[in-house]
Amino acid sequence: MKTFLLGLFLLLLPAAAETRRALLVGINQYASSDPARFPVSAGKPLVPRIALDGPARRRSFSDLDGAWNDVESMRALLISRYGFRPENVIVLSDLDHAQDPEHFASANNVLDTFKAHLIQKAAKDDISFFYYAGHGSRVLNTTSNKYEETIVAADAPAGAADIRNKELLRLYRAALEKDVKLTAIFDSCHAGGMSRGSNGKSRDVAPDTRTVSDRLEFAETYPTDQGMLFLAAAEPEEKAFETRFQGKYYGAFSLALRSALQASGANESFSDIFQRLTASLRLNGADQHPTSAGNHRLKKGLFGQNADQKRGLSVAVSRVEPNGDVLLGAGLAVGLNDGCELSRGNVRIRIAGTPSLTESLARVISGNPASLATGDLVELERWTWPKGSTVTLYVGQGQPPAEADLLAFVRAVRTAVGESRWSDDPLGKQEPTHVLRWDRSGWELGAIDEKTPPVILGKTPDPHALGRELASSGRLFVELPPSRELLEKLDMARRAESLLVDLLDRRAEATYLLTGRVSDSATRDAHIEYRWTLRNAALLDPSDHDLPLSGCWASGSEAPAELLNGARKVARAQQLRNLNAVAGEVAASPYDLFLRDSASPSQLLSNGATTVGGNRYCVVLRTTPEARNKQLDNPLYLYVIGIESSAAISAIYPRSVNGPNKLVGRLAEEISTAACYTAQAPWGIDTFLVFASPNPLDVSDLEQTGLDHCGGERGTRYPAGSNWSVRRTTFVARPKP
Repeated sequence: MKTFLLGLFLLLLPAAAETRRALLVGINQYASSDPARFPVSAGKPLVPRIALDGPARRRSFSDLDGAWNDVESMRALLISRYGFRPENVIVLSDLDHAQDPEHFASANNVLDTFKAHLIQKAAKDDISFFYYAGHGSRVLNTTSNKYEETIVAADAPAGAADIRNKELLRLYRAALEKDVKLTAIFDSCHAGGMSRGSNGKSRDVAPDTRTVSDRLEFAETYPTDQGMLFLAAAEPEEKAFETRFQGKYYGAFSLALRSALQASGANESFSDIFQRLTASLRLNGADQHPTSAGNHRLKKGLFGQNADQKRGLSVAVSRVEPNGDVLLGAGLAVGLNDGCELSRGNVRIRIAGTPSLTESLARVISGNPASLATGDLVELERWTWPKGSTVTLYVGQGQPPAEADLLAFVRAVRTAVGESRWSDDPLGKQEPTHVLRWDRSGWELGAIDEKTPPVILGKTPDPHALGRELASSGRLFVELPPSRELLEKLDMARRAESLLVDLLDRRAEATYLLTGRVSDSATRDAHIEYRWTLRNAALLDPSDHDLPLSGCWASGSEAPAELLNGARKVARAQQLRNLNAVAGEVAASPYDLFLRDSASPSQLLSNGATTVGGNRYCVVLRTTPEARNKQLDNPLYLYVIGIESSAAISAIYPRSVNGPNKLVGRLAEEISTAACYTAQAPWGIDTFLVFASPNPLDVSDLEQTGLDHCGGERGTRYPAGSNWSVRRTTFVARPKP
């Protein structure tokens, strides 16, 4: 029996060939520590440090109560739930430093242990995890004349320099160069850049009065864009607090994180864990907003492992109201609309009214709401299109011929008209003058401009007669109808997700047409593939439209899902373009958006201007006339979202968790977002939205690739609240004359 239980336990642990290592740092005692008893480092440090400039002045430190408890809880979770071996989990603290100097959390020891344990010992695909609970602070870097976020080591009372963000960046980079799966979590104040405070105590220390001159020897890229996951207890300017739970003190963030991890599966995606975490913090009334970054890690597990696959979207319950209504911690940003239905167990809820960007109110339609708790994940069961969606899809009429007959017919037509008069794509380089398409009564031949009535050819036209009908200078595209099997699968797929998509049989009323063609029609590998094409796309100037002219060709068993996904992307982009400010006393964005042409940096392009293919543009924010010289008494958070004509959506600003998007006090006249791109195809109208909100917003879920991502991309891609205001700016992208 014991052997069976041991085997079962081992099966339940995460299966992994990689080695999992962790470094946990927790420091409580700063003010009450005795610097005279600190151990003296022997030998040369593994990580050299730059000395601070200026006289060392004694800083005021306060002791913390919960950092040790945070570290001990995290250690237990790593070993019992996530398969870390005890000998691979190193804890550094301010405890017993006289008897155990090797585990004293001095600045040198933290940096050296990080390098030795998490980098030098690690091999490709190993997991390295760093966790810090303690004070956070800042120090002035004279090379940039900006403050760097720091974590405060245990020997700071003796004058040791804090561990700076740039010092950690060098370590992050070294780990990522070895293809290590790196995760770093900070429960301290200024941790959103890295920091800690309290409805108990605050984990915040005044800046060091000394300065440092340190310039990175490499381009300051964001490690979270290169495979690292970063999680911080608070925004860069916020404090992180401690709280009391069951007679002990913990960091409010760490306690909420522990609760989220205990409620999650061992391989739950980080995006789901983060939803649980934020919901738990809201419930406990903590006045701090955790932040995360890691463009390629959000759908992975906490440590970069593959996450368990789920049916679809899951969102966290923020709270259940006394009347049974359910507040969800997600909204328009993840695609929730009025009427969407979600469930957990036997409870089913429906979104009531238009959600905000990051919150939704739902009402129970079946089951007992008392069985729902803060942090529970409810799964999307029925999705609805946003009201006023303009996406309607034409799928053809009548019973089409069998696929084998279609392939043979197209091959015969191609032979009859000749290669010089053949077009594989109505939007390709060989633009057609005529199109042969199936209607309910059979085949019909019409001019691409539809200025004259089509010629009705019947169900079995003679390919050679068709060639004679085509003008000598004409070029033909054969538009194939969808098979009955494809239409049935499309309908089943949309019903399974309850997508309110209008599959029309009236061509003139549709926004997009389901266009079929034979790929490789001149070879034995010929097959039929389909895509959505904007009606009359061949006649349109793409620069006049904010919709993609077409999607990607799809075939085989994946075609229904890919086609519906393309339609969903278009609807989501349109919904966001038409988004209005949420009602309420929300200050309008104090900034307008402009583009700066690198070729003419003194000129700014404003709303409605044209960008020229091949030129490089950078996004710039400038204060509105009414906001100049204005003081903001209350914080306002600024975000910029880009929507390309391809339906791609990118979070442009801020570009990282350290982004200076929190506005307070006197406003800078100009903000350079560092987001730049080269204008290139596909051409069309691009839209930029500037959101202003009194609360931080999570805009990462808005991002999506466009309908063009099967081919070329538009230049350089950007790295990936309950109320807000929005300013809308558009630019027309055209090829260079």
